[in-house]
Amino acid sequence: MRIDVLLTIIGATIHIYAYYLYNRSLLNKTSDPNIATWILWVFLGILNCASYFSMSRDFLKSALTILSLTARVVTFGFVITKCKWKKFTIPEYAICVICIISGIVWYIFQRANYANLILQIAYAISIIPTILHVLKDRKNEKFLPWFLWSCGHTLAIAVIFIRWAGRYEELAFS
Repeated sequence: MRIDVLLTIIGATIHIYAYYLYNRSLLNKTSDPNIATWILWVFLGILNCASYFSMSRDFLKSALTILSLTARVVTFGFVITKCKWKKFTIPEYAICVICIISGIVWYIFQRANYANLILQIAYAISIIPTILHVLKDRKNEKFLPWFLWSCGHTLAIAVIFIRWAGRYEELAFS
């Protein structure tokens, strides 16, 4: 088996397990995520998955974004039924604006790479409400799923390097 395929399978397995752990903590009510943030992560995931695959045209490079979006939608179903609604914060409003700008840029210029690079700003901002929520009370989120998602992303980035085609914008992976 080729190393890029193996790393994709391992990264995907790690991601699935992280989502399993996260969803289990939701069902057990041992996590209290922010619904507004998850709404944005689903929307970001849709744009990211579509723009990254359109940009890279490489299924293995895009596999984790596809899997992550699918698992994110399932998780969002648990979040929306098990958690409390909270108001959007200023960073979350900023994420909405950035997503809209990304979509408009993609539509006008027909360049998925521009849209995807703009989305990276939104992803960076999107973690702020979760960090603040955890700083308020560490019991709001579990550490292990977040660590495993980071490991899965690291393997996905390794696949991007293995399948390197000289396109630097592909390194902006989330």
